[in-house]
Amino acid sequence: MRELLGDEFDLQIERQISIFRTSSGEEYWEIFSTDYGPTKTLADSLGARREEFHQTWVDFFEKEYRQGDEIVHDREWLLILGTKR
Repeated sequence: MRELLGDEFDLQIERQISIFRTSSGEEYWEIFSTDYGPTKTLADSLGARREEFHQTWVDFFEKEYRQGDEIVHDREWLLILGTKR
């Protein structure tokens, strides 16, 4: 952002964490494949390979993000505040 905006803005950049919790990899898939634009668009474009992507998604989140009886996915994002000089 600093490179893009150059000397025009004073920038404050903060790292944030958004914690997404859901009961299962399957529920995570249902939410993101129907309601989250980029994932929905990708899933809808896969045709015959959609089910492969679906199963890979579910397996990945069950293996990598399972904590007890839920999926817990910490997602980092940046808050960028700019004040025009």
